[in-house]
Amino acid sequence: MAGGKGERFWPKSTASRPKQFLALWGEGTLLQQAFRRASRLAGGPGAVFVVTGPDYVDLVREQLPDLPFDNLIIEPAARDTAPAIGYAVLWVERRVPEAVMVVIPSDHVILDEDRFVATLRYAAHVAATGEYLVTVGIKPTRPEEGYGYIEYGDEYLAECSGEHLAQGKPGSGQGQGPGGGSPGGGEGESGSGAERAFRVKRFTEKPDLRKALEFIRGGRHLWNAGMFAWQVTTIRAALERHAPGIAGGLRTIEGLLTGLGLHGLERVREIFLELDKTSIDYAVLEKADNILVVPADFGWDDVGTWTALERIRDHDENGNVVQGRAVLVDASGNIVENSSGDKMLVAFGVDDLVIVNTDDVVLIADKRKSGSLKKLSEVLKRAGEKQGNGPTDSE
Repeated sequence: MAGGKGERFWPKSTASRPKQFLALWGEGTLLQQAFRRASRLAGGPGAVFVVTGPDYVDLVREQLPDLPFDNLIIEPAARDTAPAIGYAVLWVERRVPEAVMVVIPSDHVILDEDRFVATLRYAAHVAATGEYLVTVGIKPTRPEEGYGYIEYGDEYLAECSGEHLAQGKPGSGQGQGPGGGSPGGGEGESGSGAERAFRVKRFTEKPDLRKALEFIRGGRHLWNAGMFAWQVTTIRAALERHAPGIAGGLRTIEGLLTGLGLHGLERVREIFLELDKTSIDYAVLEKADNILVVPADFGWDDVGTWTALERIRDHDENGNVVQGRAVLVDASGNIVENSSGDKMLVAFGVDDLVIVNTDDVVLIADKRKSGSLKKLSEVLKRAGEKQGNGPTDSE
């Protein structure tokens, strides 16, 4: 999925170049890194599909020259993840009926790619039974209020192709997370067979700090990373049952996909715009009773706000995270990003700020409030900021 707006990462992430197209960490852009991981997982780029909006087609082509032409799915409009995933299912199923489909975002940082591939292969292996919708949960490292949480219950055990999908007996995970003590615990290296699946009890979206602390202490909750595995027929059946309006619209669109002409494309967009704008979590996962979660611990960050850079980049001796031409004196705990090559950025005697200098904008923000940059949208629009210079439109 590569159609997000990344508006909390403004002004580096803009409407014309959202954060998935930026190089924030590691080699290449976030999209290029995700494509590399997906290609490893799928056995080559020919089995990787990218879903994006019409505004980003050229960027995707530019950054992913190995993506087959027919594997770029252009979402008719931004309607959140439920319509986007459902639309992608139509295209994948036409190419590979009964396919096992793995869904991953394009704008996350993954530190251990080997373990990522092993975990997602296991999730796909479980999903291949056709009985379950499988999600991936991340072992929490802090009481994060901005993430969704997954509470898991008994351990899942079944046989698929003659191999056990999890070790132990059903329910043996009660009171323990995978890896012996905590979810995603350190017992399994990549491909070690230590991956396990658990039945999902409930989803909780963005709890307050008190509740998040309870989740951490209880040891039965994982972060919802927005990564899924399922058979295309299984997710279609789930949409039919739990989101019939979306499913009905997708059926109509499916009938228009063969021999699409200009009129057909216009009609597809009209129908797509009528679909509920909602996430796959709200539309399906929170309602379904056949959800499994595979706990993971492969070094994950959704890079949702500027403070994420403190978790993935190096710090100087005063705890500052600095990128680009900058000098900091008597300053600590700052996040500084200078993307403009024509001037030096100097910070003197300041602490705990986000300072971002781009060709168009200079942002100075309290680090504690950097997660609320979406709020700037309407203010800057009223101030007459041009589209693409101010924060991006809401997703």
